Amino acid sequence: MAAVAAFLAFLLLVANWRVIRIRRDGWIAWLVIVSPLLLIVGPFLALLETPEIPEGAPDHALAVLAITILGTTVFMAMYLSSLVDWCYVFPRLRGGTEKRPCTNSLDPYWRRVTRIWLLHRLIAAVGLVAATVAVVAIAANEWVLGLNQVVAAALAAAATVLAGFYLARLPYAVAMMVNPPLHVGDKIQLAEPFPLPAACPSYFVSEVALEGIKLVELGEGDVRVRPDPHRSYDRMLDLTEIHKLVRVRDAFSPCRECKGVHPYCGRLPTESVVPSK
Repeated sequence: MAAVAAFLAFLLLVANWRVIRIRRDGWIAWLVIVSPLLLIVGPFLALLETPEIPEGAPDHALAVLAITILGTTVFMAMYLSSLVDWCYVFPRLRGGTEKRPCTNSLDPYWRRVTRIWLLHRLIAAVGLVAATVAVVAIAANEWVLGLNQVVAAALAAAATVLAGFYLARLPYAVAMMVNPPLHVGDKIQLAEPFPLPAACPSYFVSEVALEGIKLVELGEGDVRVRPDPHRSYDRMLDLTEIHKLVRVRDAFSPCRECKGVHPYCGRLPTESVVPSK
């Protein structure tokens, strides 16, 4: 399984090698190469010395094997999901294809990037939830239930809460992938559920995830209202509220000098982004 993950990671790296900026993202190659090797060498070294099972010990081999397979599978899914972020999404957001959300926000290219960004995170999240529920069920049935039913019930409740959080967002995430109402780089206005003292603020869509859409608040001239380099977003928009709250979608004013709005931009604050006419 680790070998399959290593092969897929290698293909992902090769397919996006020209997009990855060596000056800033070259360490990704080492991450892709070294991590699967550790996953392969670790189990191999563990098998060199097989411990003896004492006679009369309870036979939980199948449960341990199932938990190991589930844990390894979900770890590989999360590992490959993170590589899609670092090898495909982030290099493109930084301008590896000479496009940036902050310079051509309405380009259909960012619609595709948004779909892929949300799709691989959705797959990893669903795998994590399914594996967590299965591991809790197996462990509670094999060990915990016979010792303490209260603890088993608490573990089941915790797994249910985790599953409910992501499963409640699953239909909205699928709908957003099929027909995205917004994508990374958009400038949007929200129908605020409370009265404001002034005009509704505009926001720049900086990141999409199942947990929510990260928004950066914009001021006049599409500059950042809170220019803090350590602050990657100003507000989270829940997936379940997108169709209810997004009322205006517009183009972001292209940067001539970096405005510091796009947190993944590969430009320096003093670099020119759009040639002056």
